[in-house]
Amino acid sequence: MSCHIVSEGVGSWYTNLATCLTPLPEVSGAGEIAGGKLPKWPERLNAVPPRISQGTIDDIMLEMDSILRPEGSVIIRDGVDVLVKVKSIIDWMNYDSQIINHEDGPLVREKLLFAVKSCWTAPAPLDFIHHVSTNSNLAHAS
Repeated sequence: MSCHIVSEGVGSWYTNLATCLTPLPEVSGAGEIAGGKLPKWPERLNAVPPRISQGTIDDIMLEMDSILRPEGSVIIRDGVDVLVKVKSIIDWMNYDSQIINHEDGPLVREKLLFAVKSCWTAPAPLDFIHHVSTNSNLAHAS
């Protein structure tokens, strides 16, 4: 079944849309699945998931954020240069984080990053509107 799309501006707001169904692709092996094939336990403990094995640090952090629940924690062990990049991303994502020294001392280049996902909520709509109206330059312009 094809989708009915109206491209003439306002008319699309008042059109009953037909259901769009796209069949799932044929899968012939585990490598074609979005997550790919995972190694067996305990090798899986240190294996990088296939969906992020070719990703950037940003991709990995977004994947981690989608997996962790609020107040969930993560420990990342890597070189200090990588952890500084990761910490800047994690701090931007409102995690509480801290880089600490390796268990063999401060002179070891490998460090540990501990991070906890914060539990935050957006302001209530009326609080937001009140905040904008009282702090807006437009409200004080008259």
